[in-house]
Amino acid sequence: MNETPFNNYELELAYQFIQYTNDNLFLTGNAGTGKTTFLHNLRLICKKKMIVLAPTGVAAINANGETIHSFFQLPFTPFIPKQEKQINQLDNNYESVNNYENIDNYKFNKKNYVYFRYKHETKSLNKADVYVNRLMETNKDNFRLNGTLQLSPSFKYKFRVEYVNYRKGSDYNHNGYAVSQTLSFKQTKLPVSFHFTFVYFDTYSYDERIYGYENDVLYAYSFPSYYYQGARYVFNIKYTINKKISILCIGKRLMR
Repeated sequence: MNETPFNNYELELAYQFIQYTNDNLFLTGNAGTGKTTFLHNLRLICKKKMIVLAPTGVAAINANGETIHSFFQLPFTPFIPKQEKQINQLDNNYESVNNYENIDNYKFNKKNYVYFRYKHETKSLNKADVYVNRLMETNKDNFRLNGTLQLSPSFKYKFRVEYVNYRKGSDYNHNGYAVSQTLSFKQTKLPVSFHFTFVYFDTYSYDERIYGYENDVLYAYSFPSYYYQGARYVFNIKYTINKKISILCIGKRLMR
């Protein structure tokens, strides 16, 4: 049996079940039990093709996936396929959709890895003309290089480089990119831990926006969108007094 990053019997059994069978598996647990971490590790070591979907945007970005509505191009209103009016409305908003995603992973060891993701999305959207509504094709290519390096038992370094090309019709072709770095410190023997993130971004418009992840209070996350040109830094420092009481200081600033 090959070495895997799962540190308990239940997760190891779940991985073996997914890797070597074609049956469905329902994996659940309380907050903080490692469900998202299991997904990250599964994408790194499993050779099967997979799609990671989540019901909310926060969960989707945290899992490096997509929302169910985005992937299947569902409307944000109640949708019953037998209702002709809603079907026509859906067809008018998204006449055709062509999504493609490819992820390549390279794992140095259990705590150090990089992955590259390429995602292509094609949509045909309504374009209001002088006399009639006509369809206009949009294409979006997204390239992402993401890495995690365990510098020492206490320090962890993460980086992400992301590039976006957005084309709309025949006369709109613009790019955008964002570079982010995060340094984290945590040691079990000390009551202090911190995260520091710095992001520099440059996009032509809001259409080329790039989303990032920021640490926040416990069980909460921030996923701001970066567009136009600027920089942003975020830091949070946590001081643990005891098991029930801790003090968290968060600072954020956007510079354009």
